[in-house]
Amino acid sequence: MNPRINYRGKMKPVIRKPEEELVSPDSEYHIVYVRNPFTCFLHWLLVFAIIGLSLSGLYIGSPELFFGQGAEAYNNFIMAKMRFIHFAFASILVLSLLLRLYFSFKPACRKDIHDIIPTWNNLKMAVELAVYYVTLKGGHAHFRFINPIGGIAIFLMIILFIGEIVTGFTLYFQGANSFTWGWALVVTDRIEILLGGTPNVRLIHHLITWVLLAMVIIHIYMQIWKDLYFPEAGIASIIAGYKIFHKDIIKKHIDRYKARLLN
Repeated sequence: MNPRINYRGKMKPVIRKPEEELVSPDSEYHIVYVRNPFTCFLHWLLVFAIIGLSLSGLYIGSPELFFGQGAEAYNNFIMAKMRFIHFAFASILVLSLLLRLYFSFKPACRKDIHDIIPTWNNLKMAVELAVYYVTLKGGHAHFRFINPIGGIAIFLMIILFIGEIVTGFTLYFQGANSFTWGWALVVTDRIEILLGGTPNVRLIHHLITWVLLAMVIIHIYMQIWKDLYFPEAGIASIIAGYKIFHKDIIKKHIDRYKARLLN
């Protein structure tokens, strides 16, 4: 099959149950259900939080990028406002991550925690898929849900997000009221001591930020590249919840969730 074949205008879907393929007998490509609306919503909620955290964090790290409004002192508390905005986006990030992690154990998200944990089988398939992406030689496995490289990347991002959240809240609570936030200061003070002081906490927080942003850029690039080379509509699937598979591939795409149900 030529992966660059134009599939537009050749699909005649018939609505069936969400778990089934939407196919007509003479359709060359099949529309396959891969994500429910809640999963798509959590993905874009994370995107929203990351953008807000990046922009507000950019100012907090380099205040000269934005100056106060007005000459009076009460017009110039920009840092306090920006720290609050950063805290608000951080809360959204934590909430969306906890919800996504919780539902990764549930059938609603097809128990995809099994695709995220870097097991030996997942690592092996990730290496095979990476070799194909680099060389374009050999067979290309088509995954209905999360592919192994995406699963490993998600696992690494979760670890980095945990580090970012811990260091971020440690920095944020340095100026907190000890009477109101005493319970939190007990934890953050220990973390600060463990990491060697405030400068180290801030440095780790900034380094993780740039690593996460680099991973986001690579993720966006890979999704665009795959959509151009393989007509699977990976980007559209995170919006509409459906992927596209050629009729010769539909029975060969890897559905590890269905295999787990059989076991």
